Amino acid sequence: MATGMLPLVMRIMIGLRLLAARMSTRVQFLQYNINGTGDYHLHVGSPAIGAGTDVGAPSTDFDGKPRPQGKVDIGPFEYQ
Repeated sequence: MATGMLPLVMRIMIGLRLLAARMSTRVQFLQYNINGTGDYHLHVGSPAIGAGTDVGAPSTDFDGKPRPQGKVDIGPFEYQ
C-alpha cells in the first residue's frame, strides 16, 4: 500500500469502529478485528449493504471496484 494511503486507511478504520459501536445491528464484516487486521468485506445480508451515501465517498472501493451512484455500502468494500 502506498504511504499516502495510510492516513485514509486510518480514518476509515476509526470510522468503522465508530459505526460498529453505533449501529443497532451488527455490520457483519467477514472478520472484524479491533486492531484493523481483519477482513472488512461484508457478509451476505449485512445491514451495511446499500445503507450508505455516495456524498463524499470515493468512486471506487479498496478492491478498485466502482461504487454505484446513490446508496453505497458502508465500509471500505462494496458487496458484489
